[in-house]
Amino acid sequence: MKPAHCPSVSLLVLALGLAGCGEESDNLPVDGRDFDGVEYSEPVAYTGKAIDGYLINARVWLDMDGDGQHTPGPMTITLENGAEVVLEAGEPTAMSGENGDFSLDVAELELDPEVGPDLDPRDYPLHALALPGKTLEQTPAGNVAVTSAYLLSAPPGVRNVTPLTTLARFRALAGLAEGSTHNLPEGLVGMNLRRDYVQAEDERAHAYARALARFMASQIPDDYNQLLANAGSTGTERYLSANAAVLLGVSLAQHAPDIVDIVDAVAGGEY
Repeated sequence: MKPAHCPSVSLLVLALGLAGCGEESDNLPVDGRDFDGVEYSEPVAYTGKAIDGYLINARVWLDMDGDGQHTPGPMTITLENGAEVVLEAGEPTAMSGENGDFSLDVAELELDPEVGPDLDPRDYPLHALALPGKTLEQTPAGNVAVTSAYLLSAPPGVRNVTPLTTLARFRALAGLAEGSTHNLPEGLVGMNLRRDYVQAEDERAHAYARALARFMASQIPDDYNQLLANAGSTGTERYLSANAAVLLGVSLAQHAPDIVDIVDAVAGGEY
């Protein structure tokens, strides 16, 4: 069962001046999506990267119920055939490591054929939550602790989770085709929003991503930030409502043009 995004899409439509709810296309080749045109067959691990710069010790999960928060087990999934499947461990989750690498155990998504087809992790968006004082950003000067929380996401099937994939996801949820330039900052036109810009040494994309991440951090409620900063926090605490999580993405999509323009003006061509 794919998560239902459309109930919250009206917020995005209003923000971007569009109508409709469309799923992103798999037709175009993208750096952040693996297995294009190939049947996914590995049930043990689903791997990817959490990136602002590379993020160490960020909470990553597969958002199977579409609410923008980690859902613990036992969790019930209703298949298209009406059968119910219980995931005892809840949504697959892990902490990212060096170079932002994460590996999710998706073994529970492999089902008995008599129950229904396997649940494909590519059908669900990934989220990565940077935890204040716990998550480290790899920089040329060394690892730097994140001071404020921010929530990243990626379109279903994309396994780089970055500020730019977050923007791409919410544009797709608003019905914008992948190549659409509607409400897209000029600096992002033609840019692959899904790739690992650190590995590609794309300083301009990295500068945009860094600024978008700082904006997202400014939108996190103070109480949620404090909760995640507590010594005992694991990043799995549920605080945001599903609508609140969507509104964070709406805000990013609304303000991205201004943020990118500011970065361009300050950089003066030197990113």
